[in-house]
Amino acid sequence: MAYTAISRLCATNVTPQTASVFVYASAAICFLGASAGGVLTMLGHHLLDGIEVGERWWPRTRDTFLSPENSKS
Repeated sequence: MAYTAISRLCATNVTPQTASVFVYASAAICFLGASAGGVLTMLGHHLLDGIEVGERWWPRTRDTFLSPENSKS
């Protein structure tokens, strides 16, 4: 995606004074696409690695919740 946007941007041959919204949008797509591609290349193989969370963040079972009559008000 970034390659396509960069090639279209280079083919337009515009000066900064005559740049249109298309040129600025294409430059933004180039930047975002190249940045995302670089990040995924560097970190992509670890993207879905499992992690271990503390016991505090484990899902609670139904019996650990307080009933309304046992809760402090």
